[in-house]
Amino acid sequence: LMEELAKLGFRAVGSKPQSTVMRTFKDRLYYEYLALFPPSMLRDAQFENKSTSYMDRLPKVLIVSEKPSIAETIAEVLSNGKYVRRRRGVSRGITVYELVSFFEPTQEEVCLRITSVIGHVLNTSFNSSNTDFRDPGKLFQAETLKEVAESSKKVRIVEHLQNEAKECSYLSLWLDCDREGENIAHEVIAVTRDSFDDNRNIYRAKFSAITPKEISEAFKNQKRPNPLDSLAVDARQELDLKVGVSFSRLLTYRYAGLARERFERDLSMISYGPCQTPTLYFCVQRFKEIEKFQKDAYWSISAKAFVPDIRRAVSLTWEKERTSDAEVARKVSEAGGGGRNALGKVVNVAVNNKTVKRPLGLNTVTMLMVCSASLGLSPKKTLSIAEKLYTSGYLSYPRTETSQYPPSFDIMEIIREHQNHDMWGGTARYLNKNRPQIPKEGKNAGDHPPITPTRIAFKNTFSSNLEWRVYEFVCRHFFGSLMGDVKYREVKSEIAVESAKGPVTFYHTENVIFDIGHGGAMTWVLKNIASDKSRETPSTPLQKGMRVEIERITATEKYTQPPKFLQEHELVQMMDQNGIGTDASMATHITTIQDRKYVVVVDKEGQEIRQFNPKAQQNGPRKRQEGRYLVPTTLGLSLIEGFESTEKDLVLPEIRAFMEQEVMQVAQGTLKKDEVVQKNLALFDRLFRSFRDQFATVDDIVDKNLTTIREQLKVMRQNDYFDAPDPEAAYEALGEVAAAEEEVAAEAEVAGAAEGEMRAAGGEVRVAAEVGEEEDGDRCTVPRCGILTRSLGSMRSGSIINTW
Repeated sequence: LMEELAKLGFRAVGSKPQSTVMRTFKDRLYYEYLALFPPSMLRDAQFENKSTSYMDRLPKVLIVSEKPSIAETIAEVLSNGKYVRRRRGVSRGITVYELVSFFEPTQEEVCLRITSVIGHVLNTSFNSSNTDFRDPGKLFQAETLKEVAESSKKVRIVEHLQNEAKECSYLSLWLDCDREGENIAHEVIAVTRDSFDDNRNIYRAKFSAITPKEISEAFKNQKRPNPLDSLAVDARQELDLKVGVSFSRLLTYRYAGLARERFERDLSMISYGPCQTPTLYFCVQRFKEIEKFQKDAYWSISAKAFVPDIRRAVSLTWEKERTSDAEVARKVSEAGGGGRNALGKVVNVAVNNKTVKRPLGLNTVTMLMVCSASLGLSPKKTLSIAEKLYTSGYLSYPRTETSQYPPSFDIMEIIREHQNHDMWGGTARYLNKNRPQIPKEGKNAGDHPPITPTRIAFKNTFSSNLEWRVYEFVCRHFFGSLMGDVKYREVKSEIAVESAKGPVTFYHTENVIFDIGHGGAMTWVLKNIASDKSRETPSTPLQKGMRVEIERITATEKYTQPPKFLQEHELVQMMDQNGIGTDASMATHITTIQDRKYVVVVDKEGQEIRQFNPKAQQNGPRKRQEGRYLVPTTLGLSLIEGFESTEKDLVLPEIRAFMEQEVMQVAQGTLKKDEVVQKNLALFDRLFRSFRDQFATVDDIVDKNLTTIREQLKVMRQNDYFDAPDPEAAYEALGEVAAAEEEVAAEAEVAGAAEGEMRAAGGEVRVAAEVGEEEDGDRCTVPRCGILTRSLGSMRSGSIINTW
């Protein structure tokens, strides 16, 4: 042994095992060398350089993740920087990582064999050998089976898993920790059952983020797979398959030819789905509200005035705001001589304390709604970006219904990591010093914690600006949820203007923020409160007894406006309230009705939303599109009208909500899968036959309504369904977006620094703003974030935030 050590340049054994020696020695000499050291020292070294023959002799654990990138991260974390053997398996596109580690569940040293799948391994399909597809009505009773998914078949995932499992003693499942992930886990069990016939050798890792801490904890505390969650997914898959294919084949056979002729030449199919059709129903209902709306004339009355005592101009609103009586409007506008040289007096000042509640923890539905409303992203795109950030280790798992932070959640770790961030570091330092106010409210769905950042990142960290904007929103929402409520005073001054027939009352309202609360992180909240963008300095509120010089009183004739077409964030909210789909599937259903051409996404002027094309910008500036409105096409309208005229239950959200509730009970173990499937299939079978028997009614509807999307939108624009084109609208010039983002970042950095200084000094942060008359235009139900975007201009963005 000493002779061999000398050859390697070692004259003595040394105090610890040398990696060079461990890599070189084989068989007996290797073990003789290790015998010179105490076991604790060998355990610390984790046998990082053991020979291949030693690794191959250890019991093996097959670890299967959902994506190759996650498998690589797991291997990096569990190896702790030590030796990892990489190789290709049967599937040439999937890497296998092998390393030595101590396996907690069995309390032994093992060889970890880490690999992955690429989504679902199996799909639920009809047994084509004994299914009659010519009669869609027979599909409700047709036999189904599990077959290899097309995406898995192409890269030989099943053969890959079976080959890697052959020599393994244990199976550890690292699929996403939701029901869909549990279903994929049981698919992996199914295809490797020959190697793992004893369920006691199968484990399940539970994690909510791809971070070293989460992975290490999940590896140490492995649990067992949950077959009930998998059965619930199987039940939903079978119901969606049989119901969807039956109705879709019926509709395609009957109407696809006519639709290709008069609606869309390249239409491939006409589909029905227990989720997609109620989703379309919401869009059609809004369309009907718009069609039925009758415009009424009214007069909006406002005034401009000057207050000499404080030397400021103010906007006033008539006490009733508006009137439908033209004579009343004329008399009010003539008060004090039509405002010229008229005088008024502040007769009363009412002060009301108001609060904007801080948000709860961020769940999937809220993220989809805000990113759609504020960033102009489709729900599908938002979820895709969030999932990429999750697999890259920047966000926690993005599919969750929970909005309550669990007691075990380490909030301080995230706060401390973000203290040096250039945009919200001041907020993080304030929270670290003063301790966060962790909300106790919210929903605990028992799935995953709320969506939070898991690793600090900066704008230049991401190659895509959209990734940065989603990450920024999640971070700001997280910090905002740990801070207090925004508190402000609404100061409402009553002003009496003298006239020949007695005083006319006007009001002036302004908001004064005295507790910035979560607005320090979520700056757009302050901008929504301080909504007057004409002022840049805080003002002295009006006081009782002050004189007011009226410059002019204006009565403007306007017309009541119909509701706008649904936007995607509104649709997500309606689906959530009515139990249509899950947090993981809502985005898919909204995308489906767009892909099927049942709705078209347009801007506020009724023009179809353009797909981003860098080459198009090289040809010059393009008009900026605002809003994402879902307009039902004539095909979508015909389908819903046809169902409503025959079997309305097929489009109502209650029928899908009922199905979702029963599937949930399968996961809870209170109902059997077969019982739920048979009960719901019997219901849809009855509705199917009734609908088919009334085809004559549906034929007339489809024949009467169909027209092309282009022609439909043209007619709708001519009939004022949309906003009139604005000749002075902003254009997307090259470099404009980047310049705006730099400006916003600078503004946020200055505001954050000022806020941090004031909080550190124990001072008060205040914002004063005047609330004047409303501008025409729609307002989004979800506050738009001035920091996040400037692309949606239909809501006033607010004044500059002033702090002192």
